[in-house]
Amino acid sequence: MLAADTLLRHLGIARRRYFVISTYASMSEPLPEEQLRQFGLRDEFAILSASANGAPIRLTRDGRLLFRNAFTNDPKGTVAVRNVAWARQTHIDAIKSRWPYLASLGLPNSWGGSVANTRDQGAVLGEFGDGLYAVLPSDIAR
Repeated sequence: MLAADTLLRHLGIARRRYFVISTYASMSEPLPEEQLRQFGLRDEFAILSASANGAPIRLTRDGRLLFRNAFTNDPKGTVAVRNVAWARQTHIDAIKSRWPYLASLGLPNSWGGSVANTRDQGAVLGEFGDGLYAVLPSDIAR
């Protein structure tokens, strides 16, 4: 049984039955206590978008801000390093635009991950060789 997600097409399986999207996140250093108090932030929180493709923002237990937005189409099923750098800059620009008082916020940690989706929201499941079964559930990120 194979559950190789975005890499199934590299094994010759379901090549045209799904597409790959990468999503990116960045996280700040812990905010100083004074800055947390200034913004009225005490407890961890998450702001989630009503849209599945929205941009969640979280304050972690240790006082870091985490931002997730920016998407790329990645047919190869892997995240390119240049795309992580692009997403980090996108996060920085968005923060400066929306919250000028956080313009000096550093984002030393950025990363990306890929998810596979079928075009019809269906799953890929079947025997693709003698005794070789593969599965790709619809929108594996959910």
